Amino acid sequence: MKRLFIVLLVCIFITQTLLISFAKPIISDQKWILSGAGRSIYLFKLDGSDKEIIFDNVGETNSQIEVLTNSYNGKIILCKVVNMGKFSYWLVDLDKNEQYPVIEDLLFRPSNTLISTYGNLVSFTTTEKNTTQIWLYDVRNKTLKEFGENVTDGIVRFVRFSYDENYALYIKLTGDRPDYYQILCLRDFKKNRDYDLTIREDGIIVLGDFYFDNENIILARILPTDNFNSLWDFNIKSKRFTYVTELKGENISAVSTSRDGNQIAICTSNPSRPGMYFFWTLKRKGFSNLTFINQIPVGMIGIRLSHDGEYLLYSTENSPTYIASLNGSINEELNDLIPLPNLKDANWYNHPPFPPKAKASINGNLNIISWEPSISGTYPIAGYKIYRSNFPDKKNLTILNTLTNIDISYIDNNANPKTNYYYLVRSFDEDGTESIPSNEVLIDRTLPIISFTKPEPYAWFKDEQVRVEGIVRDLESGVDRVIRELFI
Repeated sequence: MKRLFIVLLVCIFITQTLLISFAKPIISDQKWILSGAGRSIYLFKLDGSDKEIIFDNVGETNSQIEVLTNSYNGKIILCKVVNMGKFSYWLVDLDKNEQYPVIEDLLFRPSNTLISTYGNLVSFTTTEKNTTQIWLYDVRNKTLKEFGENVTDGIVRFVRFSYDENYALYIKLTGDRPDYYQILCLRDFKKNRDYDLTIREDGIIVLGDFYFDNENIILARILPTDNFNSLWDFNIKSKRFTYVTELKGENISAVSTSRDGNQIAICTSNPSRPGMYFFWTLKRKGFSNLTFINQIPVGMIGIRLSHDGEYLLYSTENSPTYIASLNGSINEELNDLIPLPNLKDANWYNHPPFPPKAKASINGNLNIISWEPSISGTYPIAGYKIYRSNFPDKKNLTILNTLTNIDISYIDNNANPKTNYYYLVRSFDEDGTESIPSNEVLIDRTLPIISFTKPEPYAWFKDEQVRVEGIVRDLESGVDRVIRELFI
């Protein structure tokens, strides 16, 4: 009997283990998907919860959002808007809760929309009568110009911005027809200069993109001795190539990397299998073999690796948007997970922390600001920043201090006890992204003004009841109530 009992226990344990291993994988609730439909911008957690419209009525009446591209810090969203056959770009500033057009009345459909980390630079492509042009828009200066207007020895292709917004990477088609070749080039925005990073002997550079450190590049090239694409790392300062992997028989069409650069997603095409794109992933640590994800019909490519490299969004204009987890537990259409209105333009959203709720109090000459702990967005809360301005200039904010994530109050002991101040608080996460501002709180040290109109000063009264009339004003905080006091 004892032996039989033991065997049954073992069988039950094995059965439970199998049930656990085949359970549906847990989807992260810290990953956010951005999408648009009509004139609204939608946001959804990847686990299917917390659907919200984060901005409504983008563009003008009767317009429609066609493409969404968001800045890495999650505060600026670039919308390609179509209205009666004309295209325009609108910037939605979630920090300021406002929108404004930046590029208007484009008659030809723009493509390859790109926005920089903090939303200061925009790049896009137009094609008119078989002529392709790449454009650069500087949001700060409100200037639009052709990206390659100063490039006299070639044609610009494939622009990418560095994460610090100081540089742009591009491919230059140069040489004499029919002996064209492609090299990798760099534009330094601060110095307003362009540099050739590679030479002809380095091979044909197919594409390139920055890693997050702004100094290293992942690129695809065809060596003079090969007829296939290979993937390499390239250091800007040393101009040194480091081999990553090769894809014999495949042409590399697009890449996407994680924030730490350890995960790479790749899109390829194969001349022997026309009409399809193939999606792969690769772990750089140990340079493991390529992992095949899926094949879908050709079209405009969307390949977007999440910041931590755990999930991949991929699509073409002729396919649904798919999502794959790089541990192999998920590979399906995105709308099977989240019911957003339009997933053709879905993108990862690096959600900033949610703003704290602030309040203020006075203790003698000390101004005390306190707040409720913030809720994290994509990354955990790392701390808080305190800002102050003199009344009534709310816009002239200066930072007072940076605190840890366990602090929930701050004492301003450098304030003038006879001055009114506005305060607000921003939380920031481990990635350095700040929340939108908290509610403003006012420390009001100006006493209300009381003036009497009746009775006149030093008047004598014969009646037991006296009617008192006057005005109480407080321009800063307003008047809550008036307290009556009688002195005999």
